[in-house]
Amino acid sequence: ADLASLGRGYTVMGVYDPSRGTNSIIVLDPTGKKRMTIDSIRFPTHATMLRRDRLLVADMNSNRVVEVDGKGKVLWTKNCNQPMAAHRLRNGSTFIVTRNQLLVLDRSGKEVRKIDRPGYDIMSAYLFDDGTISLLTQSQYYRFDKDNRETK
Repeated sequence: ADLASLGRGYTVMGVYDPSRGTNSIIVLDPTGKKRMTIDSIRFPTHATMLRRDRLLVADMNSNRVVEVDGKGKVLWTKNCNQPMAAHRLRNGSTFIVTRNQLLVLDRSGKEVRKIDRPGYDIMSAYLFDDGTISLLTQSQYYRFDKDNRETK
């Protein structure tokens, strides 16, 4: 399993089938029963449950973040270069981590915050409730305040 995350008791897994050369996202309910299989994502690097019937998925090879329903139908898309992770925030905004950029989109999909990196060195990032961001690159750790000023 490439992906494994728990949310609301559901388990989201990314599975690569080398015999077919395909990726799938499988969702299990709290009892372990398979609830969804999504085969429409080329290379999922991160997926989270939004509701029992929706997923937010970073699809790196397709250069997009998508919200899909339980049948894999795309309900929302944001094109971005090599997304690694995406999180829907409590206020409905979306935080996207790419290899060279951090983005926050409001509910309508409008970009409201952005931090660019000169290289493709981002490994991980987290947006805290107070608006601060932790960023881990291949060689350093950074901390940004809510106004994108580097503080550490």
